Amino acid sequence: MLQETMRLEISGNPRLSCLLRKFVSQASEMAGFCENEANMITLAVDEAFTNIIRHTYQMDLGKRIYVRLFFTENDHIEIELKDDGPPLEVANIKNRCLEEIRPGGLGVHFIQSIMDTVEYLPQETMGNVVRMRKYLKNVRPGSKPMEETRKNPQLLAALLEIGQSLPWILDLDTLLNLIVKRVKNLMESEGASVILLDEARQELVFHTVLDEDENIVKKLQGLRFPANKGIAGRVLQTRKPLFVRNVEKDPDHFKGVDESTGSHTESLLYTPLQVRDRAIGILSAKNKKDGLFDDADMEALTAIAGTVSLSIDNARAHTKLLDTKRMQKELHSASLMHRATLPQSLPDVPGLLTSAICVPATEVGGDYYDFFPLADGLHAFAIGDVSGHGLEAGMMVSMTRSCLYTQLHFSHKIEDVMQAMNRMVYGSVERRLMMTFFFAIYDCQESVLTFANAGHPSPYYYAARDRQWKLIEEGEFPLGVRESHVYPIYSMQLQPGDIFVLYSDGIIEAANSHRDRYGFDRFHNLLVSQNMASPKEIQDAILRDVENFCENFSASDDRTLMVLGRKL
Repeated sequence: MLQETMRLEISGNPRLSCLLRKFVSQASEMAGFCENEANMITLAVDEAFTNIIRHTYQMDLGKRIYVRLFFTENDHIEIELKDDGPPLEVANIKNRCLEEIRPGGLGVHFIQSIMDTVEYLPQETMGNVVRMRKYLKNVRPGSKPMEETRKNPQLLAALLEIGQSLPWILDLDTLLNLIVKRVKNLMESEGASVILLDEARQELVFHTVLDEDENIVKKLQGLRFPANKGIAGRVLQTRKPLFVRNVEKDPDHFKGVDESTGSHTESLLYTPLQVRDRAIGILSAKNKKDGLFDDADMEALTAIAGTVSLSIDNARAHTKLLDTKRMQKELHSASLMHRATLPQSLPDVPGLLTSAICVPATEVGGDYYDFFPLADGLHAFAIGDVSGHGLEAGMMVSMTRSCLYTQLHFSHKIEDVMQAMNRMVYGSVERRLMMTFFFAIYDCQESVLTFANAGHPSPYYYAARDRQWKLIEEGEFPLGVRESHVYPIYSMQLQPGDIFVLYSDGIIEAANSHRDRYGFDRFHNLLVSQNMASPKEIQDAILRDVENFCENFSASDDRTLMVLGRKL
């Protein structure tokens, strides 16, 4: 009988989870588990690994995780994950209730549903050990049969599959058909549907329906009803998932849907689809074939909704283009994606005045700016410009925002952000685009601005003490030129009254009817005339001066400005 102990030391970086999964999967198969069982064990270990990174290490990617794996062939496998974090108070761990579920959350109960034993062992001084064991079928009396633990691991596997495949589907019908098929199979329900919100008419629309009765599908597909009616309206307003075991007894049940389609709804699962704080619709399942829906079903549906909402929103924006001519479609789509990506308001940064604007050109380009509040009095600022125009550039801007948002949840170290952004641009499109990108973090307590510049136009800096404008020329080539480039980082102390001006090349390269460029000299002279102005006044003066120079000649590129100033 083969017995083996293997050890692995790995940093707490989510990107390295693929190494751990391969390590566990191969060991599980060597222990005698079939491929499906090995996959479930791997998913449990992956969830424990992710929990350590997020909760114990608080996304500190420099921390280490120590893995010990022991197996006895045809008997069992045991995996230990040890961390160096503060000891875990096991008594303080509370069971999760349905009200606490949020889109994207899976919970440690997935681990417990897969493994036969799960132990949390806090160490005396520092660190914790998570020890998990799984026996082969019928080896140990009382061990969980594989059929008993089959459902939740399948759901988790489906979530991983969905998360990897859906971002690349832009056709709304294809996307939603894939989602309802997956939901119906996983929920073991008679039907599943995606109900989308028509914001203009404030109506909910059955956009995509899958049901065992084809007549119901034909009648439900496209059916509209008021967005404030029924159980669906309640879910949309509260933004909370809900399951109803007896629909007819629910006071909010809107009978009009069943009456118009001839269907009979006994039980329902509803969970909101939302992007940021904006509700876009509802994901639902109806009439469980065997028994009633439970909390595990609801959490799974909520997790799926959290995974697919952004993809649905992007696909809806893309589908709007199909009603126009090709060029109009492309420009309109890029414009929608562009505007949705930009902030709707300025940030409130202690000790700092901010102003920012993007004026789109007739032919939409790929300018981008954003603000992100971070922990410990830190605030991130970003500005960039994608090469090219139209839908492809607009999609790149949308991907930029998503990549940056995701990266800042893992690490806001500037070197990590620049590497992630560079890899995204380098490998994101077949016809290689490049992107200039300036990223900075302002420390409100120390009044220090730390930044890196990937080919973006050199910012101007006004030193109030010297009453002089300077060009900050530190920076290198754009994102997407070299796959593994490391961008240097710079820091500067902002004194009261100091101003930092960031801009896109749409300002400098703005042309008049004689094809003369606005240029750096005019830009510099304009700034000198604004020595005592606020960031908003400087921004308005620049745009006004550029427009006067161009004499209403059509712009060929976006004009983007971001002005930061330390308060006096």
